[in-house]
Amino acid sequence: MNNGLTLSELVLEVTNACHYRCIHCSTVGGLPLANELTQEERLRVVRDACTLGLRELRLLGGDPLLRMQETFDLVSEANKWGLLRTHICTSAAQESLDWISSLKAFTPIQVSADASIYGAKPCIHDAITLHPGSFDRLLSSSREAVKVGFDLSWNFVWMKPNFADLIPVVRLASEIGIKRVRVLRLMLNGRAKENRSFLELPPELEGRCHEVVQILEENDNGVELAYSKPLSFLLKKARMGTVEPCGAGCSQLVVQADGIVLPCVGMKGLPEMVIGNVREDNLVDILSRAGTLHTSKLSHELDECPAVLFQKGERLVQVAPSQGRG
Repeated sequence: MNNGLTLSELVLEVTNACHYRCIHCSTVGGLPLANELTQEERLRVVRDACTLGLRELRLLGGDPLLRMQETFDLVSEANKWGLLRTHICTSAAQESLDWISSLKAFTPIQVSADASIYGAKPCIHDAITLHPGSFDRLLSSSREAVKVGFDLSWNFVWMKPNFADLIPVVRLASEIGIKRVRVLRLMLNGRAKENRSFLELPPELEGRCHEVVQILEENDNGVELAYSKPLSFLLKKARMGTVEPCGAGCSQLVVQADGIVLPCVGMKGLPEMVIGNVREDNLVDILSRAGTLHTSKLSHELDECPAVLFQKGERLVQVAPSQGRG
């Protein structure tokens, strides 16, 4: 019984293993965790999510493509259950580009991917990944995706070291044929918290974000711009727009590589926001528990992303599961 609950989006971290050691990484990606879920446990999570009316499966890491076959099997399982959309977030660091055509071949499920880009030149991008040559690998994967018609977008995390590079990145996307660039607000967890003074946008740069976005939106470059929910809240303050309330915990769950469940990736590193573990609880109970967080109401009333508020020290303890609301 699902008690009328619906899980629209499941974020499943396949592994913490990653090719790179990006200085802002929320998962502190690099080495796999000692207690990562087994593949059978991951498959069970996908099946359970599908019984809750799942609309989109998002596979993250680390880099899920470091577990290539497991990732393909998860997509295949979702396909068997009739899921229509799966999305993969990757560093696009694989030497072989066969993964692109392999993912495109899945049907009827639609598989898409995001690849992270941090600058329009190697000197900026590689300085963030800490891996020389990562920029060139990203461009090789991107050109191959365009060539075969695979839906690959770029993610750009807006930080102090690359603040001036968003416009050149969008221009580069247009030149290559990438149709969508999603701009993300820096979340102060994981390595970003450790490197906060170097990465966090100072108030004067935060205040200019809407100006840069306006310039991009006024230029017809054939690239669609999308924004993470936390960034949308930041832009709203200058653009006087409206932002849909946060859905963390209401219709979205994040399952970490070790099975721990959070309302959203922005709440990583906050023990009080842990709402379960798929090794110990079923998704129905976890989703029901997550609903007590009232993140939608909070985001509307406070006009800000709840994860950002938590990360900046405003703990909002009245909504934390560990405070007896679970």
